[in-house]
Amino acid sequence: MNLYRVFPEPREMLPLDDVETQTTLEQWYRPEGERSVRLSLISSPSGRLVGPDGTSTSLSNPGDRSILLTQRRLADAVVCGAQTVRSESVPIPAHAPLVILSSSGDLRDQKVTEASFRAGGVMILTGPSPQSDPRSFFPEGVASHSEVGHSERMSAEDILGVLSDLSYHHILVEGGRSVAEAFAHNGVLDEVCMTLTGPPLSENHPPLPWWQAQWGEWSAQHVLTDDLKSLYFRYRRIS
Repeated sequence: MNLYRVFPEPREMLPLDDVETQTTLEQWYRPEGERSVRLSLISSPSGRLVGPDGTSTSLSNPGDRSILLTQRRLADAVVCGAQTVRSESVPIPAHAPLVILSSSGDLRDQKVTEASFRAGGVMILTGPSPQSDPRSFFPEGVASHSEVGHSERMSAEDILGVLSDLSYHHILVEGGRSVAEAFAHNGVLDEVCMTLTGPPLSENHPPLPWWQAQWGEWSAQHVLTDDLKSLYFRYRRIS
């Protein structure tokens, strides 16, 4: 399978089985500046973030997975919501913590990939006085827990403040619509990377029909496609 950069020039082809491809992807997706918050999404043409099985996994393909792994390698911390880890298998990054957002702390039935467990690999952020100790849902030593903010609903600013205090400056947010909306609504996103699994169906089916105009103006940094005709966009905030 091949990836193709169609914007900007020069156009390039990247075979996924080429050892040089990962180096090129890291150059294309390297965060800009000393701090960054990147949202990564995969969507169907009608704007759904999950496939028929209720997970994003069934929307994914080798190109999407290769790009997401690149983004994970370039991140200091990877953030996702509790619903995501209940719905699908999410691996802990090899060199960064998996940060799980849970207002209640109840992470029973979590599906974090067991083979990826390592000491300190999971950080769970909750509001004050959670109903459960979220560390209890993982083997001893795998998870840490911090209470964030002053209400059950954590703000994106409070979450990023905790991560910054721990010297995590390049943050990858893996949506989840509710998590994506929370970070977009608070105006803290610098970048949005989106995989669209096929061409748009029509003008009535924009890639993200729930995206709101007041969440800023964005400019495409690059556009990729692949042999399956999926589309990969990297947008930077311009205002």
